[in-house]
Order: sequence, then C-alpha cells, then structure tokens
Amino acid sequence: MEVTLSPLGKDALMEAMNIGAGHAANALSQMTDMKVDISTPRLELIRVEAVSVFTGKPDDIMSVVLVQVLGDAPGVMLLMFPRESALKIAYLLMRKEHALLTEIDRAALREVGNVLAGSCLTSLGNFLKMSFIQSVPNAATDMAGALITSALAEIGKSSEKVLISEVNFMIKELDADGKIFFLFDPSSTQKILDATTKLIP
Repeated sequence: MEVTLSPLGKDALMEAMNIGAGHAANALSQMTDMKVDISTPRLELIRVEAVSVFTGKPDDIMSVVLVQVLGDAPGVMLLMFPRESALKIAYLLMRKEHALLTEIDRAALREVGNVLAGSCLTSLGNFLKMSFIQSVPNAATDMAGALITSALAEIGKSSEKVLISEVNFMIKELDADGKIFFLFDPSSTQKILDATTKLIP
C-alpha cells in the first residue's frame, strides 16, 4: 500500500500529536509532582529500515515500555528512557534506590507507560474521532536496536513504510529525559490520514 503524507495532512496530524503529547506530559507531571517539558512532535513517513536510525544509536542501552495500540488504527507506542533516567523516575515513584531496575521498578515504569498511553490515546482519539485501545504494557531494558526490532515485529515487518511520531520530554528538576514514539503501519497510517483530512478546512 502506497501512502503519502501531504503538507496539510502532516500539519493537521502534528497538531493532533501535539495535543496528545501535551496530555501525556500533564499526566507525567501529576505522577511525579514535577514540571515536564516536551518538544514539538516530529512526524515522518519512513522506510522500515530507517526506524532504528530515527530512534537513536542502536547500541545505546534503553529502558522501554511497549504498549500495543488496538482499535481503529493498530500500532505501537514506545516510551523510551536512558538507563539513568529510568532509575531516577523509578526511585521517585517507589522511593527505593537501586543500581539496576528491579521488577518493582519495572512495574512502576509500566504504570507510567500505561498512564501516558491512556492520556495520549484518549486525546488523539477525541481529536481524530477514532477509537484507540491500549494493551497491558510490557517493560524491558536492552540495546535500542533490539528493542526497536521487537516493536516493528508487532506491526508487521513486511510493511515497507511506517508512520513514526516522536516527542521528547524532560523533567529538569530530576535531570531525567525520555522519548515517546508511535509507530503505525501503512494501513493504519491511511486511516489516520483519512481522519486528519476531515479536519482540514
């Protein structure tokens, strides 16, 4: 399926993603009781093999919360933390300091992913008039390249292109940062683009 992203469609979709990311940042701020700054969303329609380049160095060790997106436009949400940021956020939530993430820490990060996905997808669904449903989150720590390969398997590696959205967030008071990624295959991308077309005057 050949999918194209027009300038107007991209602008409308970026606005939708921006609203969703803003709701996710507010949710994280409430969880941590700290201000959370977010970047302007980055949105691209790229070839599958370019995803790992888009998301950073493949050999960087990252902690990732993966949420499958179900409903009208299936896809994957990834919440990615550098190792030190994951430890800081887990400590803030659990009040237990560890040199390595424990199962309790991973449970805390899964809850962060659950809340952020819920906030973002609810906002995105309301904006696009679509239904998005989230799965129970999974959490893992590994090299970024391996984690991205696993995420792509969830949406079908046979697809030539994927729609990818990236938002960076920073908790300055905690000196912690991370990224939120959404990945959609061509079929889901077309449905999302069709929904955004209805929003363009």
